[in-house]
Amino acid sequence: MDLFIRAASAVLLTVVLSLALGKQGKETAGLLSIIVCCMVIGIAIRYLEPVWEFLDKLESLGNLNGEMVGTLFKVVGIGMLSEIAAMVCADAGSASLGKTLQLLSSAVILWLCIPIFTALMDLIQGILGGI
Repeated sequence: MDLFIRAASAVLLTVVLSLALGKQGKETAGLLSIIVCCMVIGIAIRYLEPVWEFLDKLESLGNLNGEMVGTLFKVVGIGMLSEIAAMVCADAGSASLGKTLQLLSSAVILWLCIPIFTALMDLIQGILGGI
């Protein structure tokens, strides 16, 4: 939790510094923003490592298909990347491109989930067929 508070503080400080630099320091503010974004992404990855370990345990205990867990991570990654890209587009004055990218990512996520939906449908049919 301490890392989160530090990261949030760094982000807020970067925003204040970017506003204080104004138009004169636009390049410096942009570089500072990129550095802080990379730092925050690194912290987010540190928080996601235990999740990855948990899913590995769940995969082995539940005898799950490795492709399913991989697909879940792809879906989360696509969602996060599209959200970040949409925010960058909005900041650059192209909010419509950001929304279009989010629409594309939703379509790709649904496409990636077809095997999961198929496995779920087979499971439901197996349960209902066993009654």
